[in-house]
Amino acid sequence: MLEIDPPNPYYDTRPVRKPVSALRHRRAVRAVRAGCLGCFLALVLPVIFILLLIITTGPELTSLGAGWLERSAKRPDLARPLLEAAVLFWPGDARLHANLGQVYWQEGAHEQAGASFQKAVALDPELAVARNNLGIAYLAAGKPESALPEFQAAADLDPGSTILFLNLGRAYQASEQAKPALASFQHAANLEPEQIAAWLLAGQTALAGGDFDVASKSFETALQVEQTNQQALLGMGIIRLLQERPDDALEFLKTACRSSPADAEAHYLLGVALAALQHPEDARAEFEQALALSDDPSLVTQATSRLEILQQAPDGNTGQGGDQESTP
Repeated sequence: MLEIDPPNPYYDTRPVRKPVSALRHRRAVRAVRAGCLGCFLALVLPVIFILLLIITTGPELTSLGAGWLERSAKRPDLARPLLEAAVLFWPGDARLHANLGQVYWQEGAHEQAGASFQKAVALDPELAVARNNLGIAYLAAGKPESALPEFQAAADLDPGSTILFLNLGRAYQASEQAKPALASFQHAANLEPEQIAAWLLAGQTALAGGDFDVASKSFETALQVEQTNQQALLGMGIIRLLQERPDDALEFLKTACRSSPADAEAHYLLGVALAALQHPEDARAEFEQALALSDDPSLVTQATSRLEILQQAPDGNTGQGGDQESTP
């Protein structure tokens, strides 16, 4: 018998099944390639979309779109790459740099924000919003002397803006220039009488300078705008105590305590008024409440001192000098 050669696998027409391990390997390779492609597209497509959006809309509409993302949609993380790409296409557009600075500021990148504001001002010195924001950046960095000319220039460019004069006053305050600070706050209040911040800042500045009449008028106007404004109530209470009129201070301070029961300063000042009016037990209760609520070392020291005075005073005489007890 003739020997029959075994089948030659190279010429066998029957399908040969590949090992399972080989199939799994090929599938894994395909999955990795697909994943890499997906990552690439996820990175590239948004960039292409942003670039097309910028090229087709122009700098003005790009700024509007970024502003909408930043404020209405609350997505500065989307507004930032849009504006960063835009300033590469239009590096000479001051408003784009100013808007990019605002996004940086919102994200807490204050140094980058300041640099963007500086670039915007250099490109367009008459862009009031950029000069105002640059002033804010200088104030935040503890440089009020650099902030002042920016706020002044912004106010000159937009003399009807309340916020610009408020910021100018804050810069004067930080520079320890009380008179121009008060004038700026009063000007802001006259521009917008319903702007309670202007009246409060004017009242606080006048009070710090010892001008009780101007301070009283400012706080009273603030209370006309908002009857239970805590800062105005405390301001009026302090003025009446300094004027040695604790009975008049009492109503303001009681209202302050009712409207903000957790305000330690209100309780402390009410205790001062009650002590001056010879109500030691009520005064003691207010000082103790102030101590329970406060984490301010200065207020804690003052309230503790007042309690010690009450404990040492003879019955029926809590003052040891009315002037001492009527002063906050």
